[in-house]
Amino acid sequence: AAWGEDAMQPSARDVAALIARAGAILPALLDAGVARVWGGLIDLTPDGLPALDAPRAGLVVASGFSGHGFGIGPISGEIVADLALARAARFDLTPFRLARFSAHDGAEAPLTLHG
Repeated sequence: AAWGEDAMQPSARDVAALIARAGAILPALLDAGVARVWGGLIDLTPDGLPALDAPRAGLVVASGFSGHGFGIGPISGEIVADLALARAARFDLTPFRLARFSAHDGAEAPLTLHG
């Protein structure tokens, strides 16, 4: 299947099932209308942590925030600026380095931020 907007659009059946599940917890949702739906890709790394790294000169990677960029954007911006300017990191970036995926054995990693 092609990765296009049509392929990612949730079906009416899926939307109805989601409303029914959420309505079991919050019954007021059962009477609420649906103005629109959205389907798309979200950048999420296998372990749920963003990637912050400069793996080689001239390349800085800051990805995988999956919507958390607003909350951690200010410090991430400072870290990315340090990486781009080749300044020493003020924090241990080991948990965010791309190398953490090089030993990946194909097993699904547990999510650490997104549950």
